[in-house]
Amino acid sequence: MPSNVTSQFALDHVCYEIGRLPGSFAILTTTPNDLVAPIHNRMPVILTAESVPSR
Repeated sequence: MPSNVTSQFALDHVCYEIGRLPGSFAILTTTPNDLVAPIHNRMPVILTAESVPSR
């Protein structure tokens, strides 16, 4: 991670294929937090480091 970056986050998503169409994905959204609420009524689901399974 670059030295000027102090934190990381992950977005939750769903991948799927329909018949012969190429793979697609959707970003899961939720109600906005206080920072995003003045801008939009939805925001991406942001996962904490503890909630992401290790590989």
